[in-house]
Amino acid sequence: MSHTFRAILILSFLALTSCSEETSVSEDPTQPPPTPSQCGDKHLDPPEICDGALGLPDSCSAWDDKKIWAEGGAPACADDCGAIVAGSCREVTCGDGFLDTPEICDGTLGLPDSCSAWDDKKIWAEGGAPACADDCGAIVAGSCKPAPLQLDIINWNILFEYNAWGGSTVLPRAQIFYDILSTYDKRPDFISVAEASQQWHYPEVTELLDALGYAWADPTPPNDDDSGYFMTEVLYRKDRFEKIDQDFVTLYPYTDEGDRRHKCISFAAVFREIATDAEFIIMSTHWDANIESETCKYVNNIAGPIIMRERNRVQGALQTVELIKTLSQKYPKAHIFYGGDLNTIDFNIIYASPLISDLLGDTPQKVIDRANMLYINAEDKPCGEPFEDDFIGAFEVFSNTSGLYSARDQALATNVYLNDISSINRVTADASSMGDILNAIIKQLINIKLIIDYAFYSPSMTLIEYEVMSGEDYMKISDHNPIRTRYLYYLE
Repeated sequence: MSHTFRAILILSFLALTSCSEETSVSEDPTQPPPTPSQCGDKHLDPPEICDGALGLPDSCSAWDDKKIWAEGGAPACADDCGAIVAGSCREVTCGDGFLDTPEICDGTLGLPDSCSAWDDKKIWAEGGAPACADDCGAIVAGSCKPAPLQLDIINWNILFEYNAWGGSTVLPRAQIFYDILSTYDKRPDFISVAEASQQWHYPEVTELLDALGYAWADPTPPNDDDSGYFMTEVLYRKDRFEKIDQDFVTLYPYTDEGDRRHKCISFAAVFREIATDAEFIIMSTHWDANIESETCKYVNNIAGPIIMRERNRVQGALQTVELIKTLSQKYPKAHIFYGGDLNTIDFNIIYASPLISDLLGDTPQKVIDRANMLYINAEDKPCGEPFEDDFIGAFEVFSNTSGLYSARDQALATNVYLNDISSINRVTADASSMGDILNAIIKQLINIKLIIDYAFYSPSMTLIEYEVMSGEDYMKISDHNPIRTRYLYYLE
């Protein structure tokens, strides 16, 4: 046997031995037989597309780049490992209750807890909450409303320089005026004043008011001989408001021969609130009797001239309404306050008096005709002509045409008055020479307390307080008790 043949036999034997050993291992009865690939065995074996996390893209967008998928979502493997399915991938849908980019909010998700937490630059109504826009792309106002802001106004007749109130100068009373305002816990934002003659604009008075933070709406009243006719004005808080406009109307009739204090002017000033840009039209009026003193006179009571010259005040009311309309067209968003010594009466108060009804019946014409007797001419005869049967007074005319609310009526209707709101004007009368019936009527008029100071306001505000500012110091300035009214208003 050759050496070559012997080597071939040896190699063949070794090869056969190796194959035999391998076959014997695979046929070991202790080992499970081989199986095909199984879904869920965490092995990615054909024909599997995925198995568990194996074979899955990293994100929803990596799996389907044609859609925007919810942030953090991932596709999943089908139960048979034969396909990739949506899994936790969600298409972004507004209103599905999930806050997904690019959504700002969805339902209540993503919303701040309160209006103030959403916008700290404004004060928002208590209980309000912002809402999510319809496309979930923005937070909107929802039930948030700006909190109402507060406005305080005093309607005050401060009187001309009469001897009965400190002599021919108003300076002593101006000091009292200053002292009273200094005691207020909250100083009024505006003071609508009547009978603000030129002396009330003297530098000494202006300095006092400036120390309290007030300025005159019109700082330069007329300086000529007619300056005494400048009877209405507005004081305002300089730190809160700035004046942007003014206007006025001289009420019918205007006669140079008349008593100086009876010149009637409705004055209006327009203000802008510095912090909010809210606008206000603040008006003051002196609807005095406008008596031609050389023609008629009246005895020592107030009912006669108040009623007798009511025709004049009706004309003044209509002129004032036109002024309000003009300013409202120019400043359509402005809140309006109108106050003053109107020297008129709500005739309904008189008509409702049981005593007057018993004496005269419930016919308004009879009441007016009787009152006319209290206003006499140089021959001591009734001055003036009878009123028409359908005549209504200036108060009712103004209420019906101005579009404004009577603060007094609203205070009574809503119970926001703080004291006896009928005692607005201090009136005395001696009608003993007029006979028993007229004397009884006058006493009844005093008992029901003629209301000749009024405040009106636009429906854009809400009256929350009505108070008659009574006290001894007030009577050292005027025969009128000032009216303080407090309002709420909203910003747009």
